[in-house]
Amino acid sequence: MKRKLEDAAFTLLSILTIWGVMFGVDTFRASRQEKPVFCIEIYNAGSYQYRIGLFYGVYEHYDEYICPMDSCPIINAPHEYIVAPWFFNFK
Repeated sequence: MKRKLEDAAFTLLSILTIWGVMFGVDTFRASRQEKPVFCIEIYNAGSYQYRIGLFYGVYEHYDEYICPMDSCPIINAPHEYIVAPWFFNFK
């Protein structure tokens, strides 16, 4: 019984350590205005791109610059990355 408890504690500690490294790397990269490594992009709605990590999200906020002439394309310049829990509401 003690062996199973030790194995369970080791497994849980390993998972938390891996998650901490993933979260730390993505948070550090977001603070330097770089794309996250351990997140996948799942949704693009206007000015935000949602990248989901393990129980956290990295939200990429864009400012839109529109050329006054009709022939100019719309250029989206990255503005900032926001790291927040999944349940964070921007509204």
